[in-house]
Parts: sequence; structure tokens; C-alpha cells
Amino acid sequence: MLSQQRPWQWVVLTTAALLVFPSPALTEPPPQRLITVTGQGQESAPAKLLEVNLGVEVQAATAEAAQAEVSRRADALVKLLRDRRVEQLETTGLNLSPRYRYRDNQQIPDGFTATYSLRFRSPSTAAGSVIDAAVKSGSTRIDSIRFVATDAEVAIAQAAALREAAADARQKADIVLRSLGLSAQDIQSIQINNAATPTPVAQFRGAVADSAPAVPIVGGDQEVNAAVTLQIRY
Repeated sequence: MLSQQRPWQWVVLTTAALLVFPSPALTEPPPQRLITVTGQGQESAPAKLLEVNLGVEVQAATAEAAQAEVSRRADALVKLLRDRRVEQLETTGLNLSPRYRYRDNQQIPDGFTATYSLRFRSPSTAAGSVIDAAVKSGSTRIDSIRFVATDAEVAIAQAAALREAAADARQKADIVLRSLGLSAQDIQSIQINNAATPTPVAQFRGAVADSAPAVPIVGGDQEVNAAVTLQIRY
């Protein structure tokens, strides 16, 4: 019976329990010494395409007249762009809304406004003449123009930017560790951080609607950024 056990027997039982169930503090490995660094990379991709957003806006006394006129101009515009073999031609907006004017603080109906918008891509060397032709065929509004690189060129630049970012992160870690008399052992984790890819916006030399020759457009390469974060054991 337990009441008849001697004190030394309790010591033996306690020692045996410690051997069977060791303390967590005795089994946990020491914490790893880690340094976390982030490297940056940036490359340029040649922007050989121009992405154009333009449209048609007309005003008329009735909704039917506004819709008919915007449809006529839109049909002519789409036909022209298809004849020019532009890429990724798509409609981006169609709207018909009433117009109002104010007299003696009263809102008075004043006809309707119809708009039609589309987007397309064209080689930058031909974009100026395409835009001029679009304006002459009925386009009344150019909403935005920007240079873009092809998907293949962006992929090449992205791979180069990632290599640059990884090398930059490793170099930063080595500089810090060596300055402290330490050395890197191995990489514990790698994280690729998505970064924005700014797209250069085209600039006009002159007004589109008033120009007789093709509009000169000045652009640049498309920058591709990458960031890589490393956790390195030392």
C-alpha cells in the first residue's frame, strides 16, 4: 500500500518519471538565428505597342437622334480600325443620358448625350496615323494613350528583375553579417513580393484634332519591378 512506502521509494519514482517525461525545456532546440532581408530589382521592357482609349460623343434633341448618330459614327470608327488591323479591339462603354439646363433655378430638359468608347492596341510606329484617321472618321474624344510591352518582353524583363532582386537580398545579408563577424549558413524561406509595373504614358506634340499630319507621339520603355524577401540562418 502507498501508506507503507518509504521516502526513498518516492525519490526513485520521481526520478523514473523525469526520465520517462523529460522537461520540455530540456528537449526544445535553441531558437534559430535568422536575418530577414528584402532585395529589389528593376528592368525595362521595350514598349512597342500603344494602347489607345477613345470614343464618340454626340448631343441631340431626342434620345433616338442621339443614339442613331453615335451608332453611325461608332460603326464607321470600328470599320476603320478593323481595316487598319489594330489589335485587341473592344468596346469599353456605351451610354445615353439626358441633358439639362437651368433657368430661374429650374431644371429644364435640354436634349440627350450619347457616348461610345472603345480600346485597341497598335504598333507605336503606326499609332499616330491611326489616331488621326480615327478622329477624321468620327471620334470626338481621346481618353488615354499609353505605351505597353508585349507579354513576351514583359516575361523576359520580369525574370531578369527577379534574379536581380534575389542577388540584391543576398548581398545585403552578407554585408550585415560580415560587419558583425558572422556568416550566412543557409536560406530558410523565400518570398516573392508582387510589385507594380508602371506603364509610361504617351505624350502628344500638338493637338490631335487640329493636326494635319500624323500626330508625333513620344514614349519610353515599360519598367518591370520585382522584390524578393529571404530568411537566412546565420
